[in-house]
Amino acid sequence: MVLPQLRAALLSSWPEERLRTPKPRDLDLLVQATGVGKVCCYVFPDHASEPRWVAKAPRSPVDNAVLLREYGLVQALRCRGGDFLRATVPGPVWMTSIAGHLVVIEPYLRGSPMDELLVSAAGPRERAGRRCLEVGLEWLLRSQLELHPEPLPLTEAQVGRYVLGPIRKLRATAQLLPRESAFLDRLEARALHLAARPLPLVFNHGDFQPANILLDGPAIQVIDWEFGELLALPLMDVFGMLMRVYARSHGHEEIDGYLEDYLAAFDAVFLAGSPFATLSADCVARALRALQVDPDWVPVLFALFLVNEANKYHAFLSRRAERGYVYLLRSHGRHTQGPTAAQLARQKYVWLLGHLASREERLIFRDSAAMPEACAA
Repeated sequence: MVLPQLRAALLSSWPEERLRTPKPRDLDLLVQATGVGKVCCYVFPDHASEPRWVAKAPRSPVDNAVLLREYGLVQALRCRGGDFLRATVPGPVWMTSIAGHLVVIEPYLRGSPMDELLVSAAGPRERAGRRCLEVGLEWLLRSQLELHPEPLPLTEAQVGRYVLGPIRKLRATAQLLPRESAFLDRLEARALHLAARPLPLVFNHGDFQPANILLDGPAIQVIDWEFGELLALPLMDVFGMLMRVYARSHGHEEIDGYLEDYLAAFDAVFLAGSPFATLSADCVARALRALQVDPDWVPVLFALFLVNEANKYHAFLSRRAERGYVYLLRSHGRHTQGPTAAQLARQKYVWLLGHLASREERLIFRDSAAMPEACAA
């Protein structure tokens, strides 16, 4: 898809009712690539000084289904959620097809990514990290509770969907060490034992991090729902937010950084003994109490978070490798050497799962019932 086609298509079939403005005389478009598979075009009507809308489209029609799924989720959240969730989740106002590409038009959102707090704030970065967690957790729990998740025992189908299926997928794609395979055996047994206890299923953003949270004064918008799910295990976004706030505040690469940095960050965020781990325990305690999660579930949910992230990263990296974008984990030693396929089978979350398997006794969530609640907004 090229810009002249998009511009011509918009001007020839301008949806006045959807976009809530008369057809402009002219349009200026500014393109920004967002990852490998998607582009954003900022739409300026009649040479305005700032954009009024954003047009999003996959680079190839092959990925139309990815964009359709993302915005189907956003629409479902807007329909099922309350006023607060609808006001903070951007929704498409028009969807069409141009040259075989699905195109979604949504309002342009003012605001700055929350991760700017982590790189520009004066004072200790721990204070900025705490502020990010307060804002993010407040939005997440309030929004999830608007959909009224009711804790119920998992059905047999849900155990397969949320527990056994992801573990089976990881076994099929990852190059597991014996210790990791044995850990997954124990994880399956523990999850099956707990399945009769009530557990709420909530929506999951899937990439809940400061870069995807826009702040405009007191207003907040949560964007980029490509990896989201309408129903998922609880606490997944909480664990993800904790990891990404710490990584961003310490300048770690998201994908192709150094293995040793990821292992050290994991220890700092989730293992007893560091100030940030205490903050992590506080935030998880607040979330499990708000969502009525049985504390015994928490170590199992954390391990399943790593399993799900490993699966997501394998699919994400494999799809991009097919298009010539290869992101390989680095190491200061010899841990990540080998062919690309072998490295994809040992990407960072597989290593972190093995790291957990050898340090599980130090996990801050092992005694979840005793965790304090100090991460209040």
